[in-house]
Amino acid sequence: MEDTRIQELLRLREAARAKKDFARADEIRDEIASAGYELRDTADGAVVEKAKTYETANPATISSELGAPAEVEFSLHLLYEGFPTDVERFLDGLKAGCDLSSTEVVIVDNASPDADVVEGWGGGTTRVIHLDREVGWAAARNAGLKGARGEIVVLVDLSIEPTGDILTPLRDALADPAVGLVGPFGLVSESMREWESSEGPEVDALEGYLIATRRGLLERGLFSEKFKWYRNADIDLSFQIRSRGLKAVVVPVPVRRHAHRGWEALDEAERAKRSKRNHYLFFDRWKDRHDLLLSHRS
Repeated sequence: MEDTRIQELLRLREAARAKKDFARADEIRDEIASAGYELRDTADGAVVEKAKTYETANPATISSELGAPAEVEFSLHLLYEGFPTDVERFLDGLKAGCDLSSTEVVIVDNASPDADVVEGWGGGTTRVIHLDREVGWAAARNAGLKGARGEIVVLVDLSIEPTGDILTPLRDALADPAVGLVGPFGLVSESMREWESSEGPEVDALEGYLIATRRGLLERGLFSEKFKWYRNADIDLSFQIRSRGLKAVVVPVPVRRHAHRGWEALDEAERAKRSKRNHYLFFDRWKDRHDLLLSHRS
């Protein structure tokens, strides 16, 4: 019924504009706005949409707070690009298995079409950052990381489901000052061209399904925003941190892995194309740093 009324107001406004009765057209626009809708005039005519009930942010203008003192012990960062049940699954597992008394969860909504659903997860220990435009994977991740309030920052992919306390093992491992980043999924390589899974404990890099590091290490380097897709961005971040003389360490944490949406959304040819592009973004930057590979240690 409400939609019918809005369409009738839109028709009346168009009629007023055709008669050049712009004062009446503006009154009708205000009436549409008071009903909770936004009206945009486009080359194809007027478009009416539900008004946003939340604030949005331009990712390019978000300033970093990583140089400020931590306010909580943990910041967990999630990137939302659809599939609300994945977020609900993660949050349910987190609440069931972890002490969240000094923890925040930051959800970055990458201009998703169902942003109202995302807004519903905010409140309490959870913050939602709505981006005002869709950006690449790394830029969206950085938009959330810049505002991290935790001493330990945990990047989590929404294919992950906590099945117990995931925070205590990460905290204990990062207590060693020689360790720069930790997580349950390790990688090693002989040449930086091909990577194999490794249980470590020390590894060349960590997979981005779950990576924890200290906020001070992110202050001097976030994800390279050349990575528009997720593949190899995690290895690049691992090398950024390890190049400061720190270790990447595998830490077993109780999680279950589910389907990775970013991978499943593409056909085989597109996966191969994007993977190749991201490999060269990483390789061109680090190809002369074979000293960072465990296999090349003397």
